[in-house]
Amino acid sequence: MSDTGPIDKFPTVWLTYGQRIKLDLANAYAMDENDSFFNDAYLDRITAQEKQLADWVIKLFLVQIALTAFQVAGFVTSEGSLSIFGITLKQATGVKEIILTLSATVALVTWIMMVSRDTCQTIIDTLLELNFSADFLPYAKVAGSTPFSVKLLIPRLHDQFVFATKTNKASMILFVLLLLVLYLIVFAFALAVNVFFFLNIYWHPTLGVWSSVVLAYVSLVVLFGVLFFVRFYVPQPHSDSRILKEIEALKEVDEKLYRRMLDDVYGPKSKFRRKRWFSYFRGKK
Repeated sequence: MSDTGPIDKFPTVWLTYGQRIKLDLANAYAMDENDSFFNDAYLDRITAQEKQLADWVIKLFLVQIALTAFQVAGFVTSEGSLSIFGITLKQATGVKEIILTLSATVALVTWIMMVSRDTCQTIIDTLLELNFSADFLPYAKVAGSTPFSVKLLIPRLHDQFVFATKTNKASMILFVLLLLVLYLIVFAFALAVNVFFFLNIYWHPTLGVWSSVVLAYVSLVVLFGVLFFVRFYVPQPHSDSRILKEIEALKEVDEKLYRRMLDDVYGPKSKFRRKRWFSYFRGKK
């Protein structure tokens, strides 16, 4: 019985959702019909959609901030005086559950909108990268659509042998650290408020079994959010078998190199061939 296994030991590459879009778009852009499809009209359409999605994300963020503020001012404080339509959290049955459900739902919609916006932005950035050289690319990106219309450009003065001093670098590092700390504080505060609400409903439910349904729904939204973040923003493993496509392309170009690479991949000594389990008992050949 042969101990040779299938050809499937290809190297693993780790790619995010955005990186996969870039590779796919670069492949589509290399086709002959790219000029008629990826034209100015296409760029205008996707830019308009990106701006619309960014507006929705900002509005949803504002709604989330308003809900968090109502949670804090209407429940955490001893007076509980803040109200909506004359109803405070401590006076009405089920308001805590409603606010937490709304907060989770708004977060869910926000995540979906953010990925949609990021998809459009990635396509825009990739098209600019394919059309402009590295010298002009930063200016092209600033002139085009940017995340939430924020325009930032880092001047490349080092090309002219003008470098930042140690004081300048230190202030930049301090700025980035402060920005990161502020972000973590806001995130931790919003998380703490929602955890506090979740535990309060768990300990003091006001809607009976429906309170349990609300807590189950929120738990599922949190789990979905974690998986959502991992799938779209954390690099995922992929089997990189592009060498097979390279071999096929060589068939009509260089017959000698084609045969050599074919033997390297499909031959008995191929590093891409997975050994069958019983081959380890026979020893290496």
